[in-house]
Amino acid sequence: MLAGLLVASRLMIQSWPRLGIVGFAIAAVLGLYMVVSILISDRKRNRTK
Repeated sequence: MLAGLLVASRLMIQSWPRLGIVGFAIAAVLGLYMVVSILISDRKRNRTK
């Protein structure tokens, strides 16, 4: 999903620059959310072992 959003944003930036930038911003937020959620779940799993 994230890769699709990045590709679509790249294609849109040529015709609708503002919409492309919004797409890149959404992709950045989603990527950051994924990294943080993985780190949090990994720490919780290590505590139970």
